[in-house]
Amino acid sequence: MSGNKKSILIKYLVCFCIAVALVFVILLIQGFFKDTVKANMHVLHNAFFATGALMMLFSGLLFVTDEGAFLGVGYAFGRLVKTLLPFWGKDHETYAEYRERKESKKKTSTVKLSLLLTGLVFFLISLIFLVIWHNV
Repeated sequence: MSGNKKSILIKYLVCFCIAVALVFVILLIQGFFKDTVKANMHVLHNAFFATGALMMLFSGLLFVTDEGAFLGVGYAFGRLVKTLLPFWGKDHETYAEYRERKESKKKTSTVKLSLLLTGLVFFLISLIFLVIWHNV
């Protein structure tokens, strides 16, 4: 197996393992073994839906971060620290210089797609449990 395919497989496996662990944590919190099948299906739907939604939202957050949506917030906090603690930090830089410095160091995140697709799979599984819950 080539190195690129192996790294992609590892990313998907890590995302899948994290999602399964999150499902088990939610199942433990809500208590899976209920009296009826309908209650168990409801708990399974909740666990898979929450996991899928969180993973898709984290993927979206990574996408927005890669596009530079939080650069202004980082610049504002840096200026706040410089104002409150003048002996700490760099000399004054404009927002354009700050943005240029941050974008030159930008690392591309390749985990976004694996998070999105894993979350989508868990979301679709939750929809299956929802249909079963509705029909029981």
